Amino acid sequence: MMRKFLSKYFPPSMVTKLRNEITKFRQEPHESLFEAWERYKLYIDRCPNHNMLLVTQIDTFYNGLTLRNRDTINAAAGGTFMQKTPEECYELIENMTAHHNHWDTSATRDETSRTISSTTTTESPEVV
Repeated sequence: MMRKFLSKYFPPSMVTKLRNEITKFRQEPHESLFEAWERYKLYIDRCPNHNMLLVTQIDTFYNGLTLRNRDTINAAAGGTFMQKTPEECYELIENMTAHHNHWDTSATRDETSRTISSTTTTESPEVV
């Protein structure tokens, strides 16, 4: 019954198109890690018969990220992210994106917002 359903609603041409969306995944420059992960999971969900192992899914997602977000994930993993098991990788990404407000993976901040004026004398030593 499952095969009949998949062949009727997911013909080979559609599966190929949806699988290409997954394998060609790239994070957009303006996209946060959370947004990229949610979009990637949507691609996976839209193609129930993609036949990709979890390790392939994780590898495709990780390699499609910006360098900044790959560095963030590696730091959160305490080393090299891809040396963990696929299940650990999936769980780490899920945890990071569940708490995405705590991770600064947004676009580069304006330089003036990071600069502290040397003429200010009222700031505490911790801020300076």
